[in-house]
Amino acid sequence: MFQYNNCVKDYDTLLNYFQEMYLTGLHPMMERASSLLLPFDVFNVSVEDFFEYQINTYNRAVQSWNTMLEIEEKRNQQAAQLGDQIGGSIRMQGGGFGFRGAMKGVAKAEIFNIGMAGIGKYFANQTRMSDEEKATIYAKFKKDIFFQEVYSDYVNTFLSLIHILSENGVLGDVSTHTGSAYDTMIKNLKNPMFPQEKVASLIAQLIAKYPFSRGSFDVMVEKFGDTEETKAIIEYFIF
Repeated sequence: MFQYNNCVKDYDTLLNYFQEMYLTGLHPMMERASSLLLPFDVFNVSVEDFFEYQINTYNRAVQSWNTMLEIEEKRNQQAAQLGDQIGGSIRMQGGGFGFRGAMKGVAKAEIFNIGMAGIGKYFANQTRMSDEEKATIYAKFKKDIFFQEVYSDYVNTFLSLIHILSENGVLGDVSTHTGSAYDTMIKNLKNPMFPQEKVASLIAQLIAKYPFSRGSFDVMVEKFGDTEETKAIIEYFIF
């Protein structure tokens, strides 16, 4: 936040400084998290491996930055394509009657073509994203939400650590990711036809395997109420 408040003033500075700001905070956390693998006898994961998994999995802030970046890139790419189309839409060929006429025709064609290329570049520059458009987009940017996304990415280095420990057999059958099978079991738990005597057992199994997924805890509260017991379970696993 300190770097943001002192460096980011507009659309361009946000795009320019994001990577440096983001990695300044992320790198130390990843280095610390990856070093915690060593006491668990996980020696086959480097900081680079950890970074690759982290940045590919928990990247909400990066996605927001990419969205901002792609707006300008797409607009400027379209502008460049338009300039090329205009610049290359009409091309004159040299020619004429006799050698002298041909030479004059070539000279005129070259001058014309150079001029058309210049017009294409002019239109490309004119249709690039303007400062006013950048200001409009930046005005809609919510930095408080952006800070939450950055914080979420940083905190989730913990989940990256848990995932790698689980992948190396340290935590047994614990997973940080759910899938279609999990979604189906949650859906079935909500079905009135589900055997009620088996609800608690399945919820316990889901919490044991997916302790970081809110769905299991939401169903638990739905089935057993917002009691002191369910609150204690949620606080133990989630907070």
